Amino acid sequence: MTETAQDDAAEVRVRQWLERELHGNVLSIVRQDRWRPAWFAEVDVAGERHAIYVRGHRGGRYRDLTTLAQEADILRILGANDVPVPRIYGMIEHPQAIVMSRLPGRVNLATADSDAARDSILDQYIEAMRRMHDIDVAAFATIGLPVPSGKSDIALIMYQRAYDSYRLAKTAPNPMIEFMWRWLQRNYPRDRERRALIQADSAQFCFDGSRLTGLIDFEAAYVGDPCAEFAAMRIRDCEERLGDVASLARKYEAATGDRITKDAVEFHTAGWALVTPMQWEDAVRNPAPGDSWLEYFIWYVGVGRWGLEAIAEVLGTSLPVIEEPQSSPSSPFTRAVYPHLLSVLDEWPRGNDYDNFRAASARSVATFASRLHQYGPGLEQQDIDEISTILGRRQLDLPTAEAALEEFVLSADPDQDPALTQYFHLWTQRQQFLVRGIGARHERLIHIAPQPIPQM
Repeated sequence: MTETAQDDAAEVRVRQWLERELHGNVLSIVRQDRWRPAWFAEVDVAGERHAIYVRGHRGGRYRDLTTLAQEADILRILGANDVPVPRIYGMIEHPQAIVMSRLPGRVNLATADSDAARDSILDQYIEAMRRMHDIDVAAFATIGLPVPSGKSDIALIMYQRAYDSYRLAKTAPNPMIEFMWRWLQRNYPRDRERRALIQADSAQFCFDGSRLTGLIDFEAAYVGDPCAEFAAMRIRDCEERLGDVASLARKYEAATGDRITKDAVEFHTAGWALVTPMQWEDAVRNPAPGDSWLEYFIWYVGVGRWGLEAIAEVLGTSLPVIEEPQSSPSSPFTRAVYPHLLSVLDEWPRGNDYDNFRAASARSVATFASRLHQYGPGLEQQDIDEISTILGRRQLDLPTAEAALEEFVLSADPDQDPALTQYFHLWTQRQQFLVRGIGARHERLIHIAPQPIPQM
């Protein structure tokens, strides 16, 4: 069955579930134009119109840290405790999905009507977060979320879960992940022990005018240190401008009495950033049919770079900038094939928003492949040269070099942290260069950095 046929079949089953379980008539259903299977639907139930959002499983090789069923249960608990969230109607088994109300308004605070509206929405968000953090964590233990005890466990629980998941799927050396994970284990905050439900991918909400209508997206939620929310806000701010995160931390402190410090935020910035490479490593290295591979790669590289920058900030380490790479020679036939492929993709039939999204993705992947062919050999040689310098012995090729570097990382002393941070940051810059100008949906994200956090 083709991917289009699978999508059509899934949509039919979603429609059937809505009509059977809600005892209504589906007026419209539209596939959301993104990598996660999801649908917007309008359902008439006894003359009343219901706006529905069906949130499916990502599929492919994505490894969940929180299941869809747990996410639905989390939303139920939050709603029962006066935290504004969507209403849960139920779960679809196939395709696996949560059926919930569609909150009024829109996402992305950068589109707020005014500065006054933005400030009001953020005040409401801090209050919603305060309510969420006040819920007894025992409620989340009943739905299977681990509840940490001890300062190390509270700080590392999410990152430990992500690392364990990464190790289960690991098929090749990844010295960057191993380095960042060991840095986290050595540098967790020793003065934090408060526990609460953490949204994790924080500051995701809908708003209408100056009113926050509800929090959304709890696919990575866990019980841990509330300070982690502000680290994730820094990363969210790179895509959807929130304003001054330090100012939000001050408002939260005033509402809760919980002291938020720069070093703790930097630590959790490195930790939350590392979760992305750990979750996406298998999908990037071994993509499944239908995966939005390039989007995953961009997040893998870009967010990983942000984590390294947080580590460098704690270490007080400068981060050098790569020189502009030189293109590698190639045959005239190879140089001709990529423009031809792009011309073929330009003829891709246009359809609905999701079809157009997939067509644009295919063109971006082809453009990336062209740049990889043009610059990849030279960039790979730079990696080999720099790893050889770190190890003090010449490496023959990149797979051998990466395996040797991982072995080195596993036993390296902390005094090696600055040099390793600099190398891995250079590696991410080289991948950024390959992505430059290819037209990918989130391309801009890997060329910016989270807003700095002052001493707090």
